[in-house]
Amino acid sequence: MAQSGRVVLRSDPLVLGLMPGTRGAVSVVVENVHDLYGLEFRLVFDPDIVEIIDTDLAEDGIQIKPADWWKGGFVAINQADNQSGRIDFAATLLNPSSPVQGDQVVAVITFAANNMGISALSIESAILSTRDAEEIPYIKQEGGIGVNPSGQAPAMGAIAELAEPFPSTGNTSRFVLAGLSTLAFLAALGVFIYVLQRRR
Repeated sequence: MAQSGRVVLRSDPLVLGLMPGTRGAVSVVVENVHDLYGLEFRLVFDPDIVEIIDTDLAEDGIQIKPADWWKGGFVAINQADNQSGRIDFAATLLNPSSPVQGDQVVAVITFAANNMGISALSIESAILSTRDAEEIPYIKQEGGIGVNPSGQAPAMGAIAELAEPFPSTGNTSRFVLAGLSTLAFLAALGVFIYVLQRRR
């Protein structure tokens, strides 16, 4: 789909195989993007099959690992919940950082395999934004993790059958609206900080 010129948001690898008791990493990637400045997503998984391993023990709660290029910005939300099976992440660059282009890793998620089965990795909602807080159209790809004695990755057909692997968390539209407000506020904050630095 990325070869068609459209922006794609997906997990990498798209499907991952693990043996019970082992760990594996999945990246959230954006492909073929132009002028990306802020991004927000909610990813859901089956907490009966896998759980998130915290990547920042100094902070309260469970966090995933943001990509290094977010160091030129601000991570507003980084929360994983192993009870509901949900990851919420939102970040934006700040002036004078340049927008991101091409194929990029957004964040890395480390999973631990608890029970045998297949968990879908579904991007429930997302916003990609330019520096001017304009939304960037995108398409998403569903991924998944299979836990079995051989550690074999599941077939895409098996992932497709998990159309509703867990109940919807609801509040998706509220999450999206909150994200737009957050990104707009942080963009304005970045301009303010940049102006102050220029005056010194």
